[in-house]
Parts: sequence; structure tokens; C-alpha cells
Amino acid sequence: MKILSLVVLALLASSAWAEWVKVGETDEGSLFIDAASVLRDGQTRQLAELMDLKQRDEGGELSRRIRVQYDCAVGRTQVLSISTHEEAMATGKVLLSVVREGLWKEVPPGTAYETSFKMLCAK
Repeated sequence: MKILSLVVLALLASSAWAEWVKVGETDEGSLFIDAASVLRDGQTRQLAELMDLKQRDEGGELSRRIRVQYDCAVGRTQVLSISTHEEAMATGKVLLSVVREGLWKEVPPGTAYETSFKMLCAK
């Protein structure tokens, strides 16, 4: 785990890196981050995440691309925008695109999202 964290942190420092990096699994699917998309502002971090679903959901989506913000000081997160896609890895037809802000919630413990939070907010 420490080696994975160091590798991801090294990737986060490189502005040239533009590949999806898998950071974990949930019951729903695999979570990836785009290390090149990380924006830092004090104790907050923004980045693009991608959830590649194990099976197509009832709306027809097979993946979700999410712009998310983490507050490293208090351990909370908010979704800034989300798009759902017909195919894996945010490809194919965009089925839904929503921009929203201001709905902070605690980072769910024991999830791939917590892994992402810990990597981004490590000192």
C-alpha cells in the first residue's frame, strides 16, 4: 500500500501524466483517477475520477466520469460535475451530464474513495 501511494503521489507531481490510474474497487466497479487533472488550493484538491461499472445499470450507463473536490482538513468531499457514459472508461455516448456544487459529505470510510482521498491529501 505504501509503495502504491508513493507511485501515485509521484504521478500526481507530474503534469505530463494523462492516464487513468486505478486506485481501488467497490462492489459497483473500479475507481480510477486522472493524475494530470489534480488542482491544489490550500487544503482542497480537485480531480477527475472515473468509475468503470461491473455491469450496465438500468439507465444504460457503463461508466461515470466525475469531477470531485476533497477537503483534506476535515475529510469531506463534494461532486462538482458528473457525466454518465454508454461504454466503459467514459467512452461512447454521453447519457447524462450534470454540474452541481455545495453538497459536501464525509468521505465514506473503507471505500475506494477513501483510498483516493488519502493519496491526494497525504502530507
